Amino acid sequence: MRLTFLGKDTKDDGSPTLYLTENGTFLIQGWIVTDSEVTGRFQLSDGETLVEVPHKLMTHLPPGTAVPLRSDILLDIGGTYVFRGPLVVNPAVLTQLDMPDH
Repeated sequence: MRLTFLGKDTKDDGSPTLYLTENGTFLIQGWIVTDSEVTGRFQLSDGETLVEVPHKLMTHLPPGTAVPLRSDILLDIGGTYVFRGPLVVNPAVLTQLDMPDH
């Protein structure tokens, strides 16, 4: 799957980053959420994870694209969003990501 870089909201060369996939979906690179208070709000399937990103990252969405408001995929916790989605494990996709050393 080919990714198109849309934008980054980074501090100290870290995540998060927003990409558009060749399928017209979005790939969000952010901080993996492990806080049980937050993860407990979602019923994750095998292979799914939660990532947290600043609201500001969503300013890189293409014009006319709205942040989804469905509570089964999104949680707004102040200045950040938590998104639910499949964990990226495909090596060909992972090589296209700008992954920080940490």
